[in-house]
Amino acid sequence: MPKYSRTGVYAYVSTPQNTTTTVAGTYYRLAGTFTNEILEGFFIDVDTLTYQGQKGCFEIQVSASFITDTNNTEITLALFKNGVLQANSIMTGEIDATTDKMPLSLVDVIELEEDDTIEIKVASDKAGAVIQAITLNTSAHTFH
Repeated sequence: MPKYSRTGVYAYVSTPQNTTTTVAGTYYRLAGTFTNEILEGFFIDVDTLTYQGQKGCFEIQVSASFITDTNNTEITLALFKNGVLQANSIMTGEIDATTDKMPLSLVDVIELEEDDTIEIKVASDKAGAVIQAITLNTSAHTFH
């Protein structure tokens, strides 16, 4: 069995914060305090996961519920590896009213090498929209 077989992470946003999408269609790091419950082979620094193991493929899952201060706002959730958008991870949904909550989830398989980073980012189709992930859970584990 490869050395990285027990590598994984489970983290969640324990303190939601506002993310302002100043420019429509631009991705922003999701604001909030991330708490990690299980962390093997990864290091978390605020909102960035850094892999600390041998080369391998990982299934990364993100589930979140969003609110916004702007009606009819399309929200996009995506993963970035080493600052590069992972096109297969993009998930989009629309919030019709500021009183609505919208769930979004994504799953992607990404090959990681030592010191590769993973970030969760959001974008909206409305400049100035304020987005908040009121819940967010993420996990990564080896993909066999």
